[in-house]
Amino acid sequence: MAIFLVVPTLPEFAGLKASIQNQQDKGLIKFFELPRGEFFVSFKGTSQELSDVLQITDGTSGSAIVSSVGSYYGRAGTNIWEWVQAHWE
Repeated sequence: MAIFLVVPTLPEFAGLKASIQNQQDKGLIKFFELPRGEFFVSFKGTSQELSDVLQITDGTSGSAIVSSVGSYYGRAGTNIWEWVQAHWE
């Protein structure tokens, strides 16, 4: 599966978080919530398809940017890097 970064663009994103949790419960995605409310999401499909599945495209769950992750680097907690490595294609 590919990894995507989902970034809420509004301060209130409870609907988006609920949608992400719901899709994980259905087995369609796996996610990791980052400390400031962004999400790494593992999903088999495109950015647009993930946006559709999470109901971002039609605005039902809120407003967010969905971006495919092609590479990564930086400083973060070990748990974040372990999640990314475990879900990388």
